[in-house]
Amino acid sequence: MMNMMNIVKQAQQFQKKMKDLQDELAKTDVEIAAANNAVKVVYTGQAHFKSLKLSKNAISPDNPESVSDDTLEMLEDLLNAALKEADTKATQLFEEKTGAVAKGLNLPNIPGLF
Repeated sequence: MMNMMNIVKQAQQFQKKMKDLQDELAKTDVEIAAANNAVKVVYTGQAHFKSLKLSKNAISPDNPESVSDDTLEMLEDLLNAALKEADTKATQLFEEKTGAVAKGLNLPNIPGLF
């Protein structure tokens, strides 16, 4: 019986460490810049899209002054909306597929496991 209690305790400790790690990753941003900062993309540490910023050079490298601020903002808004929607749909698909696999394993209902 003592061995089973140790296993349960270790599982609880593992679950807490994983929750703490997930919380930390959710608060962490990963920013990538490409083409001399013409494009900047930010993701969370949990690999979820957060934002995209463009410079006028990304749209018109030969004549960046020709790009209006409104055009730049509109394009960023469109791209951000599309990428956030793609991220949401991909996350939903992942949860559906992994949830189906977990149900097929007939595991006991452990809150937070799946």
